[in-house]
Amino acid sequence: MRPRTAALALFLFALSGSAAHATPPRHGFAFMDVRERSAVFWTRAGDEGTVVLTLTPPRGRSIHRRIDIDAEHDRVASAEVSGLAPDTLYRVEVRVPSGEGEDWRGHGRLRTAPPRPEAAAFRVAFGGDVGGQGVCRDQKLGYPIFRVIARREPAFFVGLGDMIYADNACRATGRYGNPQVEGPIAPAADPEGFRARWRYNRSDPGWVGLSAQVGYVPVWDDHEVLNDFGPEHDSPRGRPDLHLLKTGLTAFLEYNPISTQAKHRLYRHLRWGKHLDLFVLDTRQHRDSNARKDSLSMPKTMLGRDQREWLLGSLTISDATWNVVVSSVPIAIPTGAFPDPENGRDGWASGDRGTGFEHELRQLLMDLYDAGVRNLVWITTDVHFASVQRFQPFTSRPEYQVYEVATGPLNAGVFPNSEMDESFHPERLFRWPPMEGADMDFEITSFDDAQRWFNFGELEFDAAGNLTLRVVNGRGEVVYEHTLPPASRPELAPPIGPEGIPAPTINGGRGGAPSGPG
Repeated sequence: MRPRTAALALFLFALSGSAAHATPPRHGFAFMDVRERSAVFWTRAGDEGTVVLTLTPPRGRSIHRRIDIDAEHDRVASAEVSGLAPDTLYRVEVRVPSGEGEDWRGHGRLRTAPPRPEAAAFRVAFGGDVGGQGVCRDQKLGYPIFRVIARREPAFFVGLGDMIYADNACRATGRYGNPQVEGPIAPAADPEGFRARWRYNRSDPGWVGLSAQVGYVPVWDDHEVLNDFGPEHDSPRGRPDLHLLKTGLTAFLEYNPISTQAKHRLYRHLRWGKHLDLFVLDTRQHRDSNARKDSLSMPKTMLGRDQREWLLGSLTISDATWNVVVSSVPIAIPTGAFPDPENGRDGWASGDRGTGFEHELRQLLMDLYDAGVRNLVWITTDVHFASVQRFQPFTSRPEYQVYEVATGPLNAGVFPNSEMDESFHPERLFRWPPMEGADMDFEITSFDDAQRWFNFGELEFDAAGNLTLRVVNGRGEVVYEHTLPPASRPELAPPIGPEGIPAPTINGGRGGAPSGPG
């Protein structure tokens, strides 16, 4: 055994031994948006006071932080921890007031990102949809898929959205007939209603265990607030006076603090070594109304002008081997228009409605092609089955290919369908469940049966820069795998706009201040 491997093995042995004697905080703790030298810590306490956080590297001095608990925001405690060393595995100890006389003590680990030039091999897990359609925490197993993810030891996990269902109920008996931990029933309509959903999901032992071992990248989608919501349609049916976006966003940030949350900006960039630039989109705050028609003369926006300029500029200057875009809504599979078709489409694809957001995406892809951006993969969710697509967006440029990996649900209703929007010329490479016959004939007979169809995605990078796309089901079985070699980037000199950022050609929309990666 090599010295470095032996040292790591001893370090992990000590870590597991400490954890065996700990009583972790009821809602666990997490490190979000982990970078080379920083990470955002989060936990929730049972009482007011101070959280004590200790990070111990294999060699050198420990880092100690005392973090005040925010009594006005559901007793959460969060802070950005800086001064970390790149590519380092820290042993974590947390002491959290429990309100029960003795502090909760939790143990875990934190792996920081490797430096940009380092050609590291690593794995990223991703997925969405937790606790929807009456498929909530099983009374014995909880959300078992989080344990499956933890066993595969990803560098970090991307929660792609719908990580709560604020507008769904969790009853004592689940959709698939199993006894469940009963949770909130009425749709969330105030701060306490949203927080109750986060507390319910975050107290699942599987999620607590995963968060203690693996960094987390939080993303929101519609059910963090309301089905298919946007700034122009965030009111429950029959309550046009009640707007939920701000309340849902506040609860989201309480339980998912991120380092770039100034002015509620959720779109951001994360780097992991030489091979990965990760671009996290906010597909909710800046979109036009779903019901509005999308046309070439008047294209809709999902991203808003400033987020779109940030994305285009950041992708153009990226020097990573692969660029991965995190979009909570899918490209090829039409979503939304439910239950009333007049509500409009919720994702990029219009399908047969003409109300998607296709024109914005088409222009973005054209600009990226012209700028020489290659090796582009989108990871998405929201459709409640897994589907992998390869696009040739432009018939005149068949060499230009973009991939989409849509996964989920992690633990929610499973609803496979055959619908596919042809606008970007998709070739479906895989679908899970692999159905025959009509969509409506698909049936799940029990919660145990559902584990076969629950799923999450993986991106695995080797040291040479090859990328393996993977879908893993809730039983830990790899049901799809495909390896892509990186394509060479053409030598181009794209036109440079203000502030050194290539300017997109679509105008209008909402958003925050433009910037480069970060």
